[in-house]
Amino acid sequence: MILMGQESWAEATGHYDINLNHFPGGLEALARTFRRFREAGFHAGLHFLGPSIYPPDPYLTPVPDPRLVRDAEVPLAADVDDNTGILLTEAPPLAFPAEDGGYMGEGAVVQVDDELISYGERSVQEPLGLFNCKRGLLGTAAASHGEGSPIRHLKRSYGYFLFDMDTSLLDEVSSNFARVANACDIDMIYFDGSERLQGDHWYYNGKLHKAFFDKLARKDILIQASSFSHFSWHILARSASADGHGDLKGYLDERSPAFDSFKQNGMPLDIGWYYGYDTSCTPDMYEYILGATIGYDSSMSFQVSLEAASRHPFTGEILDLIARYERLRLSGRVPEDMRARLRVDPVLAGQKTPEERAGLAGARREYRLLGGNGKETFQRVVYESWHEINTPEERAWSVRVISGPALTGFQVHVQSGPWREAGPSYHAPEAVSLESFDDLAPYVKKPPSGEGIPDLPNGMFGATLEGVTHHIRLSEENAREGGRCAVYTAESARNDAGGWSVLGKAFNPPLDLSGHRAIGFWLRGDGKGGQFKLQLLDGAAAADFYIANDYEGWRYQQLTRSDPDPIDYGHVCTLNFYYNGLPGNTTVTCAIDGVKALPAADIQAIVDPWFEVEGSRLEWKGTLTAGQYLFLWPGEPARCYGPGFVEPVLDKVNMTAVSLAEGEHTVRFGCANTPLAPVRVRATLQPRESYTIPSLPRS
Repeated sequence: MILMGQESWAEATGHYDINLNHFPGGLEALARTFRRFREAGFHAGLHFLGPSIYPPDPYLTPVPDPRLVRDAEVPLAADVDDNTGILLTEAPPLAFPAEDGGYMGEGAVVQVDDELISYGERSVQEPLGLFNCKRGLLGTAAASHGEGSPIRHLKRSYGYFLFDMDTSLLDEVSSNFARVANACDIDMIYFDGSERLQGDHWYYNGKLHKAFFDKLARKDILIQASSFSHFSWHILARSASADGHGDLKGYLDERSPAFDSFKQNGMPLDIGWYYGYDTSCTPDMYEYILGATIGYDSSMSFQVSLEAASRHPFTGEILDLIARYERLRLSGRVPEDMRARLRVDPVLAGQKTPEERAGLAGARREYRLLGGNGKETFQRVVYESWHEINTPEERAWSVRVISGPALTGFQVHVQSGPWREAGPSYHAPEAVSLESFDDLAPYVKKPPSGEGIPDLPNGMFGATLEGVTHHIRLSEENAREGGRCAVYTAESARNDAGGWSVLGKAFNPPLDLSGHRAIGFWLRGDGKGGQFKLQLLDGAAAADFYIANDYEGWRYQQLTRSDPDPIDYGHVCTLNFYYNGLPGNTTVTCAIDGVKALPAADIQAIVDPWFEVEGSRLEWKGTLTAGQYLFLWPGEPARCYGPGFVEPVLDKVNMTAVSLAEGEHTVRFGCANTPLAPVRVRATLQPRESYTIPSLPRS
């Protein structure tokens, strides 16, 4: 079943106008897409947040409909014009939320006449009222309001507004949705958001589902919801546990106590929607979930966009796993004792801190499904936690085998992230030094005679926005390249985040950097915000490179030339350094060292990785670049995944099977080059525990 997310097909909820950016032909184009799904052999349906009104729907803006859920009211105590940021009230606004509350809050949006206003602070003591207000919210018109005008709070759920199901708006909204569903002849609908409603769940949940169900032309479609009541039970085919993201295994464990209640209520379980957006989520996460679908005889959903699916290194692997597990689940061949092993151990259930969950990892039972269709075997696997390799000292770590002997494999992930070291192009003879910070004389507005200026106070160099001062000095302390670095400080006395500072030097004659492909340098951040900018000028245009000041310490930066070039790199006449977006009332200090033009753009990679354990050495010959994975399963071909691979790349030779006895073992990792990217590694342990699934008897 293909379920199309609300954000893909709907412009907003309420009127359910079609998203013309995705379907320029409107409803006919959407209906045509569903016909194509059916012709290709797929069932398809629509996801939507059933009780919601999302902007920019006409029920909300430019004039809010009076039939939205408004759960608190207080009179305005004084006249306000269209710019006033304070709404004084005649009584304490106790029933209004103290804060917006974000995704899980009820919001801090009020309606006065036809205007929507958000507030940042609520006061229930004199002076009474709502403060730090933003007027004319969501396209409504800011206006004057008279004393005594009712201030009404609009209740929100998961960030959206609610329509009042005790009004005629329920009939209108359900009819609007049915217009789309019936035109597309859908096979499924998913009522999301069914759990957080305007009042008693037992009443409004059933009322919501029945109103939409009654409008559907087809009554034989699959209907699923995020929540159900005793009345809606007969309408729904199944109910979902929730949306899984982040630590997928931990999320499943946390949600598992609710699974028994579905069974007790006779409601088929969908074990949840699990996201395919995070490229750090590996196949074992999904295989743990899929094992649970067999354990609980449940369906599961995989949520992903086309863009994310194309970017994720394991999309194909995940879809193949889903197909294999679902075929096996529907075959009914997995015996109850194996299904029990695939269910979540109760000790893992419920909310846990990350530390508590890490301490319980040994209680988690995980398996790999091996063998072809009809000849499946569940092989027990213990997945060690990922081990981050940041320093040479971290290349050795301890692996504990609880149940031995265990066949040992390894996995490597070259992560996309900060550069650990400068690449070979930075050290190549062809690299051109643009600034080594031996002297600050080139940055002085009016250069004095002689050389050797180590310190420039505010006013002697560069420029700043009003309210900003800056200072630069040379320092031998902790320099990364050569003997000195530049310590660059800017202080903003402004109240906004718009401050800036700049310093620069001219190249006379201009430099010819046309043969160079990138700029490399070292930048030490202090994590206090704003952006650092390196700028090259050719006298007519600029090439700007931005780096967020959101980290502390030294990092190597490689800035690759854009395509097409914004400047004439054969005539570079100026090098500038900026702070942009300086936070208000803040002092920011960074350090700069070794700015070079590089003959080539280096690639973050590791070459010829290897592992050593108990005298055995496992080697793989090749290069892994940022974002790529290497899986070394004992007795199987090495597998590479990630950017650059349309399909997993398998070696022709199987990896050596290394067996480890019970106890502690030291593992060492290395490669033929200095890693330029952050790397994480882990061991996989396969004890002598496997279960063959019986075949169906031949008829």
